Amino acid sequence: MSVLPPLTILLAFLTAGALSLIVLFAIGLFPLRHPKSSAPGTARLLFRDGLLVDSDRILVSESFDDTASVESWDAFRNWLDQRFGPLAKWSETGSGTMTALDPEDSATLSLDQKVDGLHVLLRQPNVADPIHLHRAWRLEQLASQCLDILGDAPCAMRCRNERTGAVWHNKAFAGFSDGDIAAICSADVTGTQPERIRLPGTQTDQERYVQLSAGTAGDMSVLYVNDVTQVARAEIVRREFIQTLTKTFANLTTGLAVFDRHRSLALFNPALMDLTGLSASFLSAQPAMTRFFDRLRDQKVLPEPRNYESWRNHIDEIITSASDGLYFEDWSLPNNVTYRVTGRPHPDGAIAFLIEDISDEVALTRRFRNQIDVRQAALDACDQALTIIGPTNVVLLCNKPASVLLGIDPDSSFAEMSVQDFLQACAERLPDDKFWANAETNILKRTRSHAVVADVAGRPHTCLITPVRGNSSLVSISSDAKSDTMESGSLKMLHA
Repeated sequence: MSVLPPLTILLAFLTAGALSLIVLFAIGLFPLRHPKSSAPGTARLLFRDGLLVDSDRILVSESFDDTASVESWDAFRNWLDQRFGPLAKWSETGSGTMTALDPEDSATLSLDQKVDGLHVLLRQPNVADPIHLHRAWRLEQLASQCLDILGDAPCAMRCRNERTGAVWHNKAFAGFSDGDIAAICSADVTGTQPERIRLPGTQTDQERYVQLSAGTAGDMSVLYVNDVTQVARAEIVRREFIQTLTKTFANLTTGLAVFDRHRSLALFNPALMDLTGLSASFLSAQPAMTRFFDRLRDQKVLPEPRNYESWRNHIDEIITSASDGLYFEDWSLPNNVTYRVTGRPHPDGAIAFLIEDISDEVALTRRFRNQIDVRQAALDACDQALTIIGPTNVVLLCNKPASVLLGIDPDSSFAEMSVQDFLQACAERLPDDKFWANAETNILKRTRSHAVVADVAGRPHTCLITPVRGNSSLVSISSDAKSDTMESGSLKMLHA
């Protein structure tokens, strides 16, 4: 038995390995990554398990214009669907040939499902690289779509080639009149900030406002035109409204101080300076709310507290109450001056304070109160029991003799005393069913009537019902039987 030399064994192994590689290449299980390009007009690709594993066009994935790397079947079918129609999903792929959707396009796409994967063949006669041409076709389609989008854009655009002078504009720009186009093109929009111009109206159209912006793209100058008519009109209305408010605030006799969300003075009117004595320079500096009240204290416009700590707590209470919409207080100041201060919250965290001088109102109220007290004292000094029923048929006034005689006290009662309750008290102390039964009708009709009735002890009393000024009725009860003296003295004052 002969033994093969080692060199012979090594050559045998090399020969077997070479034959195996040839078989693998033949059946496509070990593909070359970048083989030599095939004939002009064709492009071959191999997909396995949904991924691109081989192509005869080098850098084929880099030839696609998609942002992501197109190395999967899903990306490849999306890349071709605009030209050949929708391709099947990977799980549904088979063999077949597709032609381009455009009848004038001679390209074809062949699919051949084999054991080693899906073989794809893109053919186009008289073309060196179908992949490169398809990419150019997609770019052309994209450019056409972009032109359609820009042509229908609501923003007007005008492009001009500075080298050739060629001009392109979209439909929105073409909608302007010749005069408007001349005004737009003559505007100086070389700066970085947009410029707003006014387009005069015609007999049928109102004036318009447009905002112009400029840009460049290579050797192209681009002009963007946005219609801002509604915005401009809203700004005009707002400016006029603010001017009206400013004039209104300036003529108000009530002081106004508005603090923003940061508690700084944002708005005030001249009346605030007149009422508080604060200078315009101080208020224009937008002082903080606490500093504002501190200055009011220095000006003696706030009630003086006993100590600074209680004063600071009082200011905090004012701010908190105004924020909740609950602050309402009268400030009694020296020299008989009274201010009514109201704090109200405003939108966005702002607070407004209204300061009103009510000194005259307080003085008038006090004077009226003094007069009423004097008249009440005079009526209480009378011997006659006097009661006035007002126009709403409730007891308005009752002197002390009437309270003692009838056992009533309307001033101390929370609820108003009606005419029925009053007559019931009269009937209990001065029983006379016939007179008191007709008394309600005489009081409501403001007619005059009188009678002499006796109390429970049998003492006679003269009762007189007579109308008085203000659609009211006076009921007087006297122990004196002489009726001719009922309207003398203090009664004449009630009739006046």
